[in-house]
Amino acid sequence: MELGFTQAAALRPSHSVLALLAADTASASIRLPKGTAHPCRDYQQFLRNARTRRITQNRTSLCVLLGTLRLRLVREGDGLAVQMRATTPAGGYTGSPSKSGFSLIELLVVIGIISVLIALLLPCLASARRQAQLVQCASNERQICLSLIAYASDNYGFFPPNQSATSPGIYWCDSDRIGNYIPGLATIGTGLGGGVMVCPDDEGSMRSYSMNIWASGDVDGTVKAYIPQLGQLWKTNVSSSSDMILVFERWSSSGSTELGYYAPPMAGEAGTTPGERFGTEGGITPPINAGRFGLVPCEMQYTRHVAASKMFGGLSAPTGALNIGYADGHVQACRQDDLANLSTGHAIGSTMWSPSDPSIPQ
Repeated sequence: MELGFTQAAALRPSHSVLALLAADTASASIRLPKGTAHPCRDYQQFLRNARTRRITQNRTSLCVLLGTLRLRLVREGDGLAVQMRATTPAGGYTGSPSKSGFSLIELLVVIGIISVLIALLLPCLASARRQAQLVQCASNERQICLSLIAYASDNYGFFPPNQSATSPGIYWCDSDRIGNYIPGLATIGTGLGGGVMVCPDDEGSMRSYSMNIWASGDVDGTVKAYIPQLGQLWKTNVSSSSDMILVFERWSSSGSTELGYYAPPMAGEAGTTPGERFGTEGGITPPINAGRFGLVPCEMQYTRHVAASKMFGGLSAPTGALNIGYADGHVQACRQDDLANLSTGHAIGSTMWSPSDPSIPQ
């Protein structure tokens, strides 16, 4: 059988890609227009002999290279077949299709690069996460401060009372006080918790903040007995309100794993000097039992916003920072050396528990 190409599209010299030759069990033929480029070695002889050239069974192959797609016609059984030449790494061409895939060395190199990138990025991601939690904690404290200021505005400048003498006590975090200004909080052991009362870095906690007892509208008689030696009560019209502690992060030492942990409602009565309350001068003596955290030198939890590797045993190093909400409503992240001179142990005076702090011997 013979196959002619008279019905095939005419090939022009300008074509960069030539038509494939067809084949069957007997023979095949092709008609090439005059002037069409041809890749065979005997091309000049081919043109001189005839425009139509017959390819029969006894020929081994006829190769037609198609511009960038290099094809050839090869003998297969009693007929002809089309085969593509594959590019070799050196830029030449082989007679069989190329095989794709990664070698073991290439795969190991890629895995190594990915491992290095992960090792570089993980600390950055962890640091960004801690910073975001610190900002969220500050936002929570600010909302609490504004709610306490709103309470004081409705009560002649007095902040909520904190009294424990009569069970179950009266505290700033009760439903009758802060509950009227921050709705949706949950009832816990003493007062309310959950929501903005929880620092995102305080795991397992229902309340992470305590109020400065010297900012209370009223306190127990045992606390009043220490006025003015250890401090004095103050209202919203206190001088230097931007320096007066209203709320801060305290160890969430009360409660349980099942019900959640919470910080005691008030703090600031322990310690004889402002420096001791900040944890300097050896801290409060004897150390405070902070429940699940063990014994700690002060009521302020400096280790909440710091990597876990900075903590050791039950007594935590005074490294890291905590958020403090002030009487004017602003919140600031403070390290221990922002509050006291670590060499002398004396309070710096930029953050105070009460107006009588400067007059307390240190």
